[in-house]
Amino acid sequence: MAYDDMEVVMYKILRYLYDQLKAGRRAEPKMIRAEGDLFVINERYWKWILSEMKAHDWIRGITIVQNGKGDFYVDKLENIEITMDGAFFLKDDKYMKEVCEELTGIRRS
Repeated sequence: MAYDDMEVVMYKILRYLYDQLKAGRRAEPKMIRAEGDLFVINERYWKWILSEMKAHDWIRGITIVQNGKGDFYVDKLENIEITMDGAFFLKDDKYMKEVCEELTGIRRS
């Protein structure tokens, strides 16, 4: 699995947001930006991933703003949080389990 595969990026975002929630801290935007501390991917791909995650109700707090030219941008990144659906997806989805195993070398049940 490549570092920039969609599943890997989603896993890193959700894992980070979940860990921040458990620790009682807000997410830091610098961690999850396209060229952030967790990964480096192109901006368009990053916006698409966040848009899909929001559409599936795995994250909340951000706003996806259409610019009228067929493109969009992400606003309020500082408010991003994982949802309960996102936490369950992180824990139960087979692709998320595969990513976790590959990144950590630890098999989850």
